[in-house]
Amino acid sequence: MNPLLRYKSSRTLVLGGSGFIGSQLANKLSDIGSNVSIFYHHKVTIPNVTDTYYGDVNDPNIIETVVKNNQFDVIFHCAGYSNHFDSRYIQNCHGKSYQLSTENILNAIRKYSPKTVLVLLSSRLTYGKAHYLPVDENHPTVPTCLYGKDRLNATLVAVQYYRLYHIPSVIINISNAYGPHPMIKDRQYNIINYFIDLAKQKRALTIFGNGMQRRDYVYIDDVVNALLLAPINQIAYGQIYNIGYGKPIAFKDMVTGIAKKGNVKINYMPWPPEYLSAETGDYYCEISKAKKQLNWKPTISYEKGIDLCFG
Repeated sequence: MNPLLRYKSSRTLVLGGSGFIGSQLANKLSDIGSNVSIFYHHKVTIPNVTDTYYGDVNDPNIIETVVKNNQFDVIFHCAGYSNHFDSRYIQNCHGKSYQLSTENILNAIRKYSPKTVLVLLSSRLTYGKAHYLPVDENHPTVPTCLYGKDRLNATLVAVQYYRLYHIPSVIINISNAYGPHPMIKDRQYNIINYFIDLAKQKRALTIFGNGMQRRDYVYIDDVVNALLLAPINQIAYGQIYNIGYGKPIAFKDMVTGIAKKGNVKINYMPWPPEYLSAETGDYYCEISKAKKQLNWKPTISYEKGIDLCFG
């Protein structure tokens, strides 16, 4: 039996439901037959959802009202500011405090819907620079940017709420997700999707340095499947899982694949100091824990994923 069929007729909420990952997740939930609602910071029109809520995810009153009135089976927290570079300078940007929004959600669940499972979307940047490779879930967490620190704080809050109050939550650390998406105007929001957009526009791609740093790129469908499998087995409650393809690719090889597909050239230039300060070097993750406990594995290679993006 397909374990995802457990979502049929379930009540689910996707915070950040019109973003890159959130929208793909909401569509998949709808296809399965879930009564899926989304929450976003401004009014949006999304097909195939039961309800749409909007407001500031950092406002506890709004979050409490939504949770109290719906008693969701699962809440997926995909909301939040995603530009890790600008987060060093923008102190009051919308959704920057992932920790605060996570606390709001967990408090609302504790008060009004204690059986709701929270799936928290986190990031590889919680680890900072790799002390060893592949990076497993026991790796030290020393973020090099405020974005990573904020995601780490949210992770710690979720783990503590499970230990202290038995509020079920699962934390998913995503590597570098890519796939079909709305147009991206800033490389800092998602570098691989940004390069795909540039190539489709027949614009050259730029690599800082020699591009030899290794990365772990995971296709959006595999990310969504991991998020959906996360809350199904209670063994996952209070746990952290790394989600990536599990095999490293040199940054320049990632760019070369996109450039060939789009028939555009690649330029090399020295690292700007402000970018180099946040660079984490080689990173690829150990995914055996997710394979074993979530019964998940990546299925789409980088080459196939790029073909799908240009399809």
